[in-house]
Amino acid sequence: VRAELERLQPLLWSVGTLDVSERPPGERGDVAALLGRLFRRTWPVTTEPESLRRIAQEIISSRKSWLCLVDSAELLDVVAAASLRSCVSQIYDQVNRYGTAGVRVCLIVASRSEDEWRGVTPRPRLATLVLTEFSVGVVGQALRDLAREMDRPFDGPTLDQSTIVVHELCEGNPMLLTRCLDWIRAEEWIDLGRLRTQTLFVELAQPFIKAELLSRDSLFSSNNHPHPSESQSSSQLALEEAFRVLAPYRIFTQSHLRHYAETDPSFADALRQANWSVVDLWQAISGTALLRRPLDEPWQELSGAIRRLLYRYYFPSDERRAEAHREAREFVRVWADQQSGRERVIGLVEALWHEAVMLRLSQPARLEEQLTESTRKLVESLRDSAAYSAAELRAYAAERMRDDAELQAAIWDDGLLDKLIDIVSGRPGR
Repeated sequence: VRAELERLQPLLWSVGTLDVSERPPGERGDVAALLGRLFRRTWPVTTEPESLRRIAQEIISSRKSWLCLVDSAELLDVVAAASLRSCVSQIYDQVNRYGTAGVRVCLIVASRSEDEWRGVTPRPRLATLVLTEFSVGVVGQALRDLAREMDRPFDGPTLDQSTIVVHELCEGNPMLLTRCLDWIRAEEWIDLGRLRTQTLFVELAQPFIKAELLSRDSLFSSNNHPHPSESQSSSQLALEEAFRVLAPYRIFTQSHLRHYAETDPSFADALRQANWSVVDLWQAISGTALLRRPLDEPWQELSGAIRRLLYRYYFPSDERRAEAHREAREFVRVWADQQSGRERVIGLVEALWHEAVMLRLSQPARLEEQLTESTRKLVESLRDSAAYSAAELRAYAAERMRDDAELQAAIWDDGLLDKLIDIVSGRPGR
């Protein structure tokens, strides 16, 4: 963001960057010192109104807008985060009220935990921007840029195929994409198909998963769940075991955790060592940086790219992946039977997705036959509920299947997917 702004509009903006991770722990609670760095002031800054007013005056007199970039903001405690936001808000108000047209103050906060920055006060209300995975198009552009930089005259089909291979390994994760590009550079573009192998996944992705996704900063990102001490590493182990059993699922509830607490000895043992109940674990999972945010549902979801990476990490072979989805399908079917209305539809479509992945990995020749039978059973199980008619539920199921990119990828055959949607919708076969 900073580089693009300074490149496109260098005369209109000044940028102040504060990476909290680079500040010593003793300074992270010193809001005045943080403000001084964020606004690049050389004179002693305080949090008093006079000091904030002087910062606003200097921004107005510069005739340039000011962009504040705060990184690793989850390392600030709740009090420091609230105070920093309040100070920036006061400067923002004064610049907006008394400054010339076009001069403003903007704030971007990058954090693994959004709780400290949400809410309507102090104004302005911050908008939540989710860091999603890079699309295939973005990965393709990165490869084209690298090819041009290395003077490699590849044609379109070659780059398109390379894009698919790279995206499959990095799952659109920006940091992992960088690792892939570095590897391609070092390997001089030779035989990129190796990126599909488990060997390269272990070499490139596993260090990232261990050092980033399963790090303490990631698993204990919320201030409501402080980092465990070395003697309390059982808490971290419990979370790692939780994500092992949850990695095959796109949505999960406390029922999922209770199921594995009763059926998975390794998971149950990790819970006992941490001295956690399922409710304790659920609260701890809610405080990690691996979940999809914001999510206005009663269940939880892992961020898509993160879930797929963890799934490949915990289940390294096709046999283990197929077995994980077989078990997930069986549990989700039982879970869906206990639901009604919309939730029942969601559970049944999830079970269909688990089955499609399982069959694609283990019995591809039976995929059409089995999925057709399962889809017919899905339709038969839908009944009128207190809120929805069976016809409305079938229409909702068909729409959900139609918009499900991962279900489409698991089935591969567009004609089969259309057939399954027709069965759900009650339309004549195509």
